[in-house]
Amino acid sequence: MVTGILILAIFLFIFMFIGPRFGWETHPVLSGSMEPALEVGGIIVTKPEKLENIQKGDIITFQTEGPKVTHRIVDIKEIEGERWFQTKGDANKEPDRDLVSSQGDVMRKVFLYLPYLGFAAQFMQSKWAFIVLVGIPSVILIGWLGKDVWEGIEEERRKKRKKEENEEDRKEGE
Repeated sequence: MVTGILILAIFLFIFMFIGPRFGWETHPVLSGSMEPALEVGGIIVTKPEKLENIQKGDIITFQTEGPKVTHRIVDIKEIEGERWFQTKGDANKEPDRDLVSSQGDVMRKVFLYLPYLGFAAQFMQSKWAFIVLVGIPSVILIGWLGKDVWEGIEEERRKKRKKEENEEDRKEGE
């Protein structure tokens, strides 16, 4: 169990801190258009891929006017010397209405899918994550610190009372 958590933490570290240096991006799967290949709640990892390496059947991530979309390439067309991709979600009956082109010489290609981690990623962006992961532990730590401080104060009071009692006993004994 501990080994699994450690391995997961190492992978998350790689994706979050080292991956972007290589152009990797992570995106949660928010819709069911690519099910069963990419189920809602998972995370995809994309990397930049040269256009000449993109083939029919590859899953790519692109952005039109709205949010980013991840769909499979069902056809590639050459129009005026430029590559255009016809895409379609696996769960959709019809291909996407518009063709997709690259804004340069690379396209974002999905190279890894991690099921269920998207739920965790979405949770981490919520106020509840802050409360659960920062607020509650902070309150617990402050409580422990307060308890330790209070016990220290009480211990000093006991020592002071004992010292005063010993001095009174010594004065009475003289």
